[in-house]
Amino acid sequence: MRIAVTGGAGFIGAHLVAALLREGHQVWTYDNFFAGHKPQRLAWRDQVTLVEGDVLDFDRLDATLQASMPELLFHLAAIHYIPYCNEHPSETIRVNVEGTVNVMRAAQKCGSLKGVFFASSAAVYDTSSAFHKETDPTAPSDIYGLSKVLGEQVVRHYAAESGLSHVLGRFFNVFGPDETNPHVIPAVLKQVIEGGKVRMGRTDTFRDFIYVDDLVGALLKIGGILTSGKHITEIYNLASGNEASIERVVQILGNAAGVDLEIISEERHLRASDRQYLRADITKARRVLEWTPEFSITRGLEEIVKAELASLAEARGGQ
Repeated sequence: MRIAVTGGAGFIGAHLVAALLREGHQVWTYDNFFAGHKPQRLAWRDQVTLVEGDVLDFDRLDATLQASMPELLFHLAAIHYIPYCNEHPSETIRVNVEGTVNVMRAAQKCGSLKGVFFASSAAVYDTSSAFHKETDPTAPSDIYGLSKVLGEQVVRHYAAESGLSHVLGRFFNVFGPDETNPHVIPAVLKQVIEGGKVRMGRTDTFRDFIYVDDLVGALLKIGGILTSGKHITEIYNLASGNEASIERVVQILGNAAGVDLEIISEERHLRASDRQYLRADITKARRVLEWTPEFSITRGLEEIVKAELASLAEARGGQ
């Protein structure tokens, strides 16, 4: 199958592209390499058509889709590191909303396309302690969440105009090897590897962490549904269905690395928009996609530490 991925050089995108190639698909990736991997770091770069471009450049994006004529489009490109979004709200809205407008306009013109997947976020939900369902009202508490609510509306609008099948996937806290932004786990891991003290903000917050391989498994299932010939308009929470505190994450990382840690909470790491809980109800995804996450938070974090230690050993060996 011919498949296009915007944001294919990003953390999730790179894992997704690798999985699509393993399944034998022809893949086109569209990325400006702003926050993702540089081309030389992508192990699959010679197996895909890799186009450097910005989602704000409609003409280049349109030309790429017209040249590739994909049957399926995964739209992952976005600015999503929360501190950067908070510092650059206008840019966040432009890229995440206007960029999605461009993607959907180009998708409308692509006669080969059977379906579009849009990477949304759990940040669209309110700050309650509930296990959020897809039917819950949206009430974002930060600019990133707002940009994703608007992005969802853009996808619905253009898909309704053209009758295009689409799925909105609300990602919770995705983690795994080769993260490209300094989110909580890579930021903590760096300090764990260095040993001793871990300086961070709150540790009493709870998040639903989903390992990237589990997320990619769900995306492959969704891709199959979108290209099945049936008209699809769905929303799925994509998460593990389990929660863990940040304190527990730090403890697991320390144990996996064999390091005794001291956690130091510092005001400079605190975020005004930090919510106490972010929980997911994944009943719908489990039932409809026939999908079950396989990685526990402990197993996933141990995999990350193993990969990081191996990478450090390889780097030292090459010196």
